[in-house]
Amino acid sequence: EKFETHLEGVKGFKKFNLIKATNKELSLYVSQGEWNSEGDFWSWTKPEAFRLVHKDAAYESCALTD
Repeated sequence: EKFETHLEGVKGFKKFNLIKATNKELSLYVSQGEWNSEGDFWSWTKPEAFRLVHKDAAYESCALTD
């Protein structure tokens, strides 16, 4: 299934995956983006467009790993 990402044409963006895991009690969604470089990713987080796309997101925790 293809998802609208609002990332087409963003400098350095390569690919987006939305992964869903479910069991009897809950559904877990994990989003994964692939970028040309870490710098391209961080540049994407700065403009107003990023804030608008994520304005309704609820964050309990956020972690970046290598």
